[in-house]
Amino acid sequence: MMSPGKHSVLLVDWIDRFLRYQQVERSASPRTLEAYQNDLQQLLEHLALHHRSDRITAAYFTKAAIRGYLAGLVHRRYEAASVRRKLATLRSFARFLARENALSLNPCLNLAAPKAAKRLPDFLTVQEVDALLQLPDASTPAGERDRVLLKLFYATGVRISEAVQLRVSDLHFQDGVLRVLGKRNRVRMIPMGQGMQKELARFLQQRSQWENRSLKPHDRVFVRADGQPFSRQQMAAILHAYMCQAADPSKAHPHALRHSFATHLLDAGADILAVKELLGHASLNTTQIYTHVSAERLKKVYRLAHPRADKKN
Repeated sequence: MMSPGKHSVLLVDWIDRFLRYQQVERSASPRTLEAYQNDLQQLLEHLALHHRSDRITAAYFTKAAIRGYLAGLVHRRYEAASVRRKLATLRSFARFLARENALSLNPCLNLAAPKAAKRLPDFLTVQEVDALLQLPDASTPAGERDRVLLKLFYATGVRISEAVQLRVSDLHFQDGVLRVLGKRNRVRMIPMGQGMQKELARFLQQRSQWENRSLKPHDRVFVRADGQPFSRQQMAAILHAYMCQAADPSKAHPHALRHSFATHLLDAGADILAVKELLGHASLNTTQIYTHVSAERLKKVYRLAHPRADKKN
């Protein structure tokens, strides 16, 4: 049964409670919390403008209001994937309100999301990766850091957010693995390979010399020139700048090296379940997109090379 008192609480206060719930109870990452906050703030602004009021309560969070908000996004030419993501935020928020008895009915039930076009992930060819890894100027501290960072992305398939958080204690050289804290605080261990181990060990030694101190276990592996930690956006900008030099700018996506890591493993015959674990995917469906990439490449090779590929009979 809906509580009349809760029904009159301002929506902005419910948003604050929802974000605290996601942080404490669901262990949502800072990036996820930021996305939730932005999506719900955008909804709140839409409702305030529509009703010409700055006192929007949970009573205004109706199915009609949500449909109007989503229609406005489509009208402003938001991509289907962005609209779907925002609707996912609203669904989580609606479930929270219903559970807290702020609403008698979940207004997001039976709301259809726009179908997102199936888009295969961009990736670099092996030749483009080789060219990319040659770009940083290893004679400078920043260049050597970037060179090792690029190699790490391709050798392990880590996400940018995971590389930003990587600490010295996460490098288990004796076991030859990397400890990574992924989405929803899921921990996974990734093999480094002997070459990557040597690169990282040498880089840490160089950092100790450059900074004239011994690195502590809690120190970040990759830091800015001023010694401060990278933000995700700053590290992504470094990758983007190098990738634009090595490949077509359309491939210069923050996850391009992660996509390349997965695609090249599958091309070489790696088991898809092993690739799923290496990438830290919760669902095999997410990993299977890379099998489509490999299949498309095989079709292209076949069409170009087989003498009867284009024959109808």
